[in-house]
Amino acid sequence: MRKVLILLTAAAVLLFPVAAAAQAAVSIETLQAEFWPEYDRPEMLVIYRIQLSQDTTLPATLNIRIPAAVGEPNAVAVADASGSLVNAAYTRTEQGEYATLAVQAASRLVQVEYYDAALEKDGPARSYVDRIRFDYPIGNLVLRVQQPAGASGMTIGPVNGTPAAEGDGLTYYYAGLGALEAGEEIEVSVDYQKADDTLSVDAVATGGPAEASGFSANPIQYLAIGLGVIGLGLLGWAAFKQFGGRLLRPAARKPRARKRSTGAGGAAMFCHNCGTQALPGDKFCRECGTQLRR
Repeated sequence: MRKVLILLTAAAVLLFPVAAAAQAAVSIETLQAEFWPEYDRPEMLVIYRIQLSQDTTLPATLNIRIPAAVGEPNAVAVADASGSLVNAAYTRTEQGEYATLAVQAASRLVQVEYYDAALEKDGPARSYVDRIRFDYPIGNLVLRVQQPAGASGMTIGPVNGTPAAEGDGLTYYYAGLGALEAGEEIEVSVDYQKADDTLSVDAVATGGPAEASGFSANPIQYLAIGLGVIGLGLLGWAAFKQFGGRLLRPAARKPRARKRSTGAGGAAMFCHNCGTQALPGDKFCRECGTQLRR
């Protein structure tokens, strides 16, 4: 019995480093850390888009650190076979000012979102600080910061990045920070000026100042208006051709029955100047006024 226990203990000692090595094999190929201040809440929306390396054995448990004060994350998801994000199982444990999310990663793409109320406001001045740290090596850390609608004076640390306007009408700052070692921490700061509390999602939904003024310079609307005007013009022309001529043309008068004027011998009398037939009793032509000859 004692020999059996010795053998089991030896096997556990030998196998433990293998299991620990397998867990330690988790590595991140790309981490895209996004910060969207005052997007759809008056807070900072933080998004981690994590691409695990090909060397990571799946399924894997991925531990992600977030501030404990944010509570439960807004979303924890992994990509399914079709590439769509679906909810992922996770557990949350707190230790001091941070909480750890143990995410069950069945695929190499993992996404975590949470809202952080630590965005500070002092009049128009806004400021935010966060510290990113993962217990795994990161091949490339990319920062993507959204500039709020109506904001100015955007300053981002450790580097400001390159601004680029995107299809949603908002500007994003990109910065590649390169590789990080496991456990290495990097501080991210976001500062800007904003005169009001309008959320970016509301400004995007209303189309910004141009559409808020009541007129949107939409080429499709211009085309529709132009075609409508042309159509009305054609309909009006057709109606004119059908009925307008009748309305404008004077009604034909029925010729009055009248007696022919006759000269000597009962012959009809006509004006010798214009040829108009005279009526009985006429002394002058009704057409040209010439004195009639009898």
